[in-house]
Amino acid sequence: MNTMTFTQQIYEQVHAAIPNTTTRTFSRDCGKSEGYYGSITAQKLPISTNALICLVEVLECRKELLGRHLTNARLQTIEEAQQMIADEIANRMQIVQTDDYKIRKMIIGSVARIVVAREQQYYPLTFIM
Repeated sequence: MNTMTFTQQIYEQVHAAIPNTTTRTFSRDCGKSEGYYGSITAQKLPISTNALICLVEVLECRKELLGRHLTNARLQTIEEAQQMIADEIANRMQIVQTDDYKIRKMIIGSVARIVVAREQQYYPLTFIM
């Protein structure tokens, strides 16, 4: 039985990918103070969504910086951590504090439209005829 919280799981995954990761460097990679991880685990609080977004961006930068110096195994571990974070954020977005199906559908539709609009700013859609 896995009794680790998501916060602990993502820390362990990042530590496996980047072995010199400490709780302090992990906290900084989350865009927080060095004591952030220790504080939230002691208080049994979940890692914030903003911290997860910062962490996934830092991991992407590390992949780019290390480039060909990364082993395939380490690259895969980093990508698994990134996918864990993306899945967690997606799960959190599904939790809308309403039982009204129409409202939930409206909110999720709005999020999807925002994502498409943002992606079009950077990557215009191509049409194949």
